[in-house]
Amino acid sequence: MFDFSELLNGVDIIVPEKNRFFGMTLSEQYAKYHNKADLDITRSVIEDMYPEYIFYFDSVMNESISSFCNMFVSKKKYY
Repeated sequence: MFDFSELLNGVDIIVPEKNRFFGMTLSEQYAKYHNKADLDITRSVIEDMYPEYIFYFDSVMNESISSFCNMFVSKKKYY
């Protein structure tokens, strides 16, 4: 097993490099490679159940930069 303790010296968290989609938002990228209806449903659910978060969802989906894989390494106290 890999020991991450040396990597975490001086930092609290390690995340993947950001991916940049030139000329495409995350929403457009998702629609191109996945089922756009799923994204529309997700937005609708957030808007209905958690309207205070819809601004943040829209902000992220209108960006052209993202860190994929939902992966990170952190010190236990931040996990």
